[in-house]
Amino acid sequence: IIYHNQTAPPVYEAETSIVFEETREPIPAFDFSQVLYRKSFITNQIEEIKSRTLSEEVANALPSVVLETFDIPHPLLPGLTREKFVARIIGKNISAEPVRDADIIKIKMQANDPLSAAIIANTVTDVLKERRLKVRREEISGVREFIETQSETVREQLLSAEQALKEFKEENRVTYLDQESQELLRRMTEAEVLYNEAKADREETEQRLSYVHKKIAEQREEIIPSITEITSPWAHKLKAQLVNLEVQYTTLQIQDYPEDHPQLIKLKDQIEQTKQSLTKEMLKIAEGENIIEPLAQIQNFLEESVSLGVDLHSCKAREDALNRTVDSYDKKLQTLPEKELQLAQLTRAREVNNRIYMMLLEKGEEARITEAGKISNIRVIDPAEAPQSPVRPRKKLNLILGVIVGLTVGVGLAFFTESLDTSLKTIEDVEGATSLPVVGLIPTIRTKGRFKDEAVRVSAHLISHFAPRSTAAEAYRGLRTNIQFASPDKPLKTMVITSAGPKEGKTLTVANLGITLAQLGAKILVIDSDLRRPMLHRLFDKPKKPGLTDKLIESTELPTTIHETEIDNLWLLTCGTLPPNPTELIGSQRMKKLLTELKQQFDIILMDSPPVIAVTDAVVLGVEVDGVALVIQSGKTSEDAVLRAKTLLENVNAKIIGAVLNNVNVEHLYGRYGYYYHYYQHYAQEGEKKV
Repeated sequence: IIYHNQTAPPVYEAETSIVFEETREPIPAFDFSQVLYRKSFITNQIEEIKSRTLSEEVANALPSVVLETFDIPHPLLPGLTREKFVARIIGKNISAEPVRDADIIKIKMQANDPLSAAIIANTVTDVLKERRLKVRREEISGVREFIETQSETVREQLLSAEQALKEFKEENRVTYLDQESQELLRRMTEAEVLYNEAKADREETEQRLSYVHKKIAEQREEIIPSITEITSPWAHKLKAQLVNLEVQYTTLQIQDYPEDHPQLIKLKDQIEQTKQSLTKEMLKIAEGENIIEPLAQIQNFLEESVSLGVDLHSCKAREDALNRTVDSYDKKLQTLPEKELQLAQLTRAREVNNRIYMMLLEKGEEARITEAGKISNIRVIDPAEAPQSPVRPRKKLNLILGVIVGLTVGVGLAFFTESLDTSLKTIEDVEGATSLPVVGLIPTIRTKGRFKDEAVRVSAHLISHFAPRSTAAEAYRGLRTNIQFASPDKPLKTMVITSAGPKEGKTLTVANLGITLAQLGAKILVIDSDLRRPMLHRLFDKPKKPGLTDKLIESTELPTTIHETEIDNLWLLTCGTLPPNPTELIGSQRMKKLLTELKQQFDIILMDSPPVIAVTDAVVLGVEVDGVALVIQSGKTSEDAVLRAKTLLENVNAKIIGAVLNNVNVEHLYGRYGYYYHYYQHYAQEGEKKV
């Protein structure tokens, strides 16, 4: 983590936020941002921000000083320009996310240079603005051209109608109509003007729809027929309802109802609600048929196409209703006298063309203003600024996480290692795993210096003799007491000390236990019955032979094989000559007879035996003695080994009096008894000073 913090290049993040606003232009119908689903609209904008084409436009718009901050390889792959390479990097490092319940998008850009990150983020907003303006201008440009063409045609028709009316009045000297004819003409003219306005709206909507279809066709041509054919029973019902509402609205409008009349306002609201419901239904059908892809860049055009289709249906319904009204008035007009009829028709033609021409001039001017406008519906709330500090690498956080992860892994490894360690360490471990009582808890005996000879090393641990006031000596005295009371009904006179495996401290236990028993005044004999790796003769510095084997094989006299040690009341029977068949010798009748003879001469006999699992000597001896003590080295002897040794002894009905837990770190395992430990240690040190 430290290496990563020092070597990882810093990454800076600049952020800008934009909002999509409703435009306030003279032609609200041309506002491209008015889509039905704001949520999907914002989603589409986010996808556009992350698109490849926008990244390429941003790369082309960046100044050279920013392009130089990118690590561009030389040479580039064939067909890959510097701008395209930069565009790929921008695409990978740009992100956008919406603000909940708002038409706001936050744009974030990451780069190795703080100023470059800010410039790129701001360039993204500039490119987005220009894109919106370009789309809107292209759409309005087609509408403007259509309006201008229609205006010129209507202008010519107006001039022709005015000239015809003038000539008719001059030739026939008929200049006015009666009141009834004037009212009929007024109503018919009003209806025809509304009809032509509806027709113009329909044609403009068709023009816009054609533009949208063209844009869709550039990306997915097969979608256009599917959109125009979208329908369902509910959509069909809504269309019929929309036609009915448009007819009602047109009828009241022709009857000179003012625009603020409650009935007209109510019908207008119902028309808008029906159009929205129809648009929703058609979009839902399109999504269900996989016509619309929610995350595609053409989503806006697809939604606009559906919305325009609904508007077009509404315009056609209104146009048809007004056309029928005009036809009905025209039939009434035909009942007038011939000259009045001609005057009415000419007057109507001039009035209609004049009002249509004025309407087209107004719409054309609005279209030109909108097309020339430079105001986008995207507004930057907060321009990006050069960040002061990098977002990666987060050195402090990395260090904290490194420490946490390190501690977690360390603790986890410790627990894992502990779970793999099946060795027995405490009294609770031994008693819980083996059900054997712990008759002795021997602490670690620390000696100064290093010993090349194992016998010299072990003799240095005869703590019961050389340091009788030490904590370890006290522990051996505790072992002595527990063994004495292990069998109160039948005192133990013969006992085997063994272990599950080698080097677990059985020889040391035999020696120190013999010393502590001898200190009570009893006659103690220690027999080295380990006929494979004998150690007691070296421990007490006595000759190995003649010994046990010599007595058993050659019937050597006991006085010559039993050695008196420097410790009062403690005698040693060494192993003697190492035999080729130790197990058979240990289990012989001579061995049984010898033990019977020795029991008459000594109060207690302790026998050092080989490990139980390695050989069967201890098992054979266990049958002949009063008890067997199993030495377990804390933190080394495994649970499985002890259980195996216990099973082997129990199979021959050997009496296991308990376990001796050896080499225990008392301070670590029994910290709560530290006071007593230090008390005995202080007691031992004071005793040594007095001596």
